[in-house]
Amino acid sequence: MNWTCEQTEARLSDYLDGLLHPAEQTSFDFHVNTCERCTPLVAGVSRVLGTLHTLAQVEPRPQLLD
Repeated sequence: MNWTCEQTEARLSDYLDGLLHPAEQTSFDFHVNTCERCTPLVAGVSRVLGTLHTLAQVEPRPQLLD
């Protein structure tokens, strides 16, 4: 399978959630590791998600619920 930049963008969430099938994962990894466009995209989104997961949850103020 020859993975494309469009497929990378469309399936990025599945990749980050570990939902790609093994053959898809292999094609995705090969493409991202050899594509000047997709390498920084995947790295950037992964970094942002990692940062978001480190943030503390905040309770909303009661006024925001109305």
